[in-house]
Amino acid sequence: MLDALATLPVAIPGVSLAVGYFLFFSSGWFRGSLFDPLVDPAILLIFAYSIRRLPFMTRSVFAGLQQVDKSMEEASMNLGASRVSTFIHIVLPLIVSHVIGGAILSFVYSMAEVSTSVTLGALREDRMPITFFISQMVYGLAAVGSVSIGAALCVMLMMVQITAMAISNYVLKQKVSFLGV
Repeated sequence: MLDALATLPVAIPGVSLAVGYFLFFSSGWFRGSLFDPLVDPAILLIFAYSIRRLPFMTRSVFAGLQQVDKSMEEASMNLGASRVSTFIHIVLPLIVSHVIGGAILSFVYSMAEVSTSVTLGALREDRMPITFFISQMVYGLAAVGSVSIGAALCVMLMMVQITAMAISNYVLKQKVSFLGV
């Protein structure tokens, strides 16, 4: 049940998720607060990106937890450690690379998120994400045949993503993670 709930955001289209966030947070209790997308969409964009890319993080942590041998936890508790102490001193150090890897993967996918950015980021021009700006540049300049600025922004976005993956490879010392394995 928890696994299905954690992977549910992948099945929901980004536009419908963004419209749902907009309708929920722009009315009722949240009107005029920091969560109101009409006041400032930045916090809501961070929240939307986090929820939308949560499955990548949970899958990575789940894979790390599956690799932890149960006998290590049993030995720790057998020697008198509590469950919390066992988690902090045994399990957490063993899965920290999976947590970092999942966070970087979620960050990379969030950088390329367009549907949520276009729906929520369009509300204030001074707060729009780069993906919204790229889409506006490409759509606006494609009519006159010049998409060079949009292409340059796409290359810049790809460089940020490649840099994040390279840092991930360096930090985690995984030679094949650059290939998505």
